[in-house]
Amino acid sequence: MEWESQEQNLEFTTLISPRTPGYNHFKVTANSLEEDIEIKRVELFLIYKDNLEIEPIQVPFSEIQQSKNVQFKINGSYLAIEGNWTLQLRIVDSEDNEKVFQKDFIVY
Repeated sequence: MEWESQEQNLEFTTLISPRTPGYNHFKVTANSLEEDIEIKRVELFLIYKDNLEIEPIQVPFSEIQQSKNVQFKINGSYLAIEGNWTLQLRIVDSEDNEKVFQKDFIVY
């Protein structure tokens, strides 16, 4: 799954590959479109919509690569079940403003 967006003075790309249960690669690239504002933190949560009793799963990013865009990457088994999911992306900037974005997707 690839999700690109430009809104609320941010541009970001989120990639989850493959979109199957098991071991996956997660990557978020984010950039502030405002001068002198940088990305401080990115949090990614996976919400399983087919059973809301399952708590949202936080994907703990372990690498940060600083460049024009900031990149957060991790590999792991965070999508264990087929079905309907919501990806929730929380981006915090250097002024501690948090912006929340959501995207629905299906794991096959």
